[in-house]
Amino acid sequence: MKAGQPVHLWRTRVTVSTGGVTQDQTLPTMATIAGPFFGKETDGADLVARRALQGKVEVGTPVVVDPLVPDAPLPAPSGSAK
Repeated sequence: MKAGQPVHLWRTRVTVSTGGVTQDQTLPTMATIAGPFFGKETDGADLVARRALQGKVEVGTPVVVDPLVPDAPLPAPSGSAK
């Protein structure tokens, strides 16, 4: 500092390994999770895994459809998927 030269004090790197999401979608969550690590010395990488996306799949009763009957009607859905 006395020499008037900037000194690199630390580096914080934050990455996301999920495809199909944008920086706008992930950055607020990533910054919140990474916040406690800013400015702290570590002995190496600190890995934090957190799922940001949530979903639910409901599977109805399986139905066997004969592939040899080309005009056979498909069974009506027994439940709704969300």
